[in-house]
Amino acid sequence: IGYSEAKFAGDAVYDLVKRADKLVEQSNYKPAMYMACAVLEEMTEALQYADDSNGDIGGCIDPAVDVLSAIADKPLTEELRMELFNYCINSYKKEIFKGWDWHFSMLDLATSLIKNSEEAQQIHSLLDNIKPTDSDWNWDFKKAQRIRLELISKMEGDEKATQCIEQNIANSDFRNKAIETALSKKDYRKVIVLALDGIKLDD
Repeated sequence: IGYSEAKFAGDAVYDLVKRADKLVEQSNYKPAMYMACAVLEEMTEALQYADDSNGDIGGCIDPAVDVLSAIADKPLTEELRMELFNYCINSYKKEIFKGWDWHFSMLDLATSLIKNSEEAQQIHSLLDNIKPTDSDWNWDFKKAQRIRLELISKMEGDEKATQCIEQNIANSDFRNKAIETALSKKDYRKVIVLALDGIKLDD
């Protein structure tokens, strides 16, 4: 797909995403979900052979994820909730979106949909397979830690979430959360210690 054709394709597919948005507004969730999933899968594949230097193909993907996120926040039937949950889990396992940001978006969505410990454990098990590397960045591992924190917060409460933050304080995002919490409690000594340690760690 060449440069000009990519714009034509992107515009047409984005119209589909806007239609899906409208369906969500009308509480017509199932066809909206199917449309968003189709856009996600087909546009991810199209990125492999399209001149997307203008972002026309990729620009359809984040809005499609947003549609799924909007659906996940709605009061769904149990059947549709499980269908979307299983789609997210299976697409992650099959690595349909591996190498793209929305690969982890599937676990974010699944986390927002969970209702019981068995479903939470499915996500924990997938996160357990993501190990830190020798790289200073470890983006995947940091994303996995963030999703695990959301899981713990949702299923086990704030106290357990705080423990998770303290146990993984080397994660700069977690350190920021800990600093913000200490600031809100006016525990300035802890703020200073956390900030100074973070400066040393990230130097």
